[in-house]
Amino acid sequence: MGPDTARRAGLVSAQLLGLALTRYLLRLPAVAALTPDEIETAYAPAIAGVLGLG
Repeated sequence: MGPDTARRAGLVSAQLLGLALTRYLLRLPAVAALTPDEIETAYAPAIAGVLGLG
């Protein structure tokens, strides 16, 4: 674990909470209509980048 582990975990959490907010609470049609595979395709590069894997 590096010195910025907590920061990276917080950023990933913020991304996923934003997805949950727009998909399940706000029910924005463009986000609610996404399949799990589409979400994975869209989010994987961003999360990998935040984690330093990309």
